[in-house]
Amino acid sequence: DVAEMRARIARERPAESYWQVKDWRGGLLDVEFLAQYLILRFAADQPQIIDGNTAQAFEKITAAGLIDAAQGELLSEAARTWRRLQAILRLTLGNDAVDPNNLPADLKARMLKARGTDRFADLEADLYALGHQVQEIFTEIIEIPAAELRAAAEC
Repeated sequence: DVAEMRARIARERPAESYWQVKDWRGGLLDVEFLAQYLILRFAADQPQIIDGNTAQAFEKITAAGLIDAAQGELLSEAARTWRRLQAILRLTLGNDAVDPNNLPADLKARMLKARGTDRFADLEADLYALGHQVQEIFTEIIEIPAAELRAAAEC
C-alpha cells in the first residue's frame, strides 16, 4: 500500500527538482513514508521504536536493529535536512518550489548554514546525492518487496 500510495503521489504531484523538498523522490515524503512503514511493520513487537519525530524514529529503529546503522544515520540526517530546508523556504518564500538562480544572497547563506556547507554548488550536489540515497533505501525497503508481493499474488 505504501509503494502504491507513493507512486500515485509521484504521478499526481511530480517534482522537478530537490528544491521541491517534500515531493521530490528521495525527499521528505519518502523519508516520512519509510519511518511510518517501519513503525507500522515492527512496532507491535518493538513499541520502543514509536516516535512522532521522524529523525528520532530512525534512531530508535536503528537501535532496535531493524535497519543497518548507515541507513539509519542517513535517514535521520535526511529527515532533519529536508525538514530544516522546508521550514526555511516556507518562511522566506512561502513554499518549497525554488528557482535557485533567483535566490537572495541572504537566503542562500542561511541555507548553507543549515546544511553546514560553504558553497551553494556544494549544497546542491549534496542535496541531489542525499535524495538519491534516500530513494535507493526506499526502493530497497518498500518498492522491491511490494513488487515481489504483487508478483507472488499474480501467480
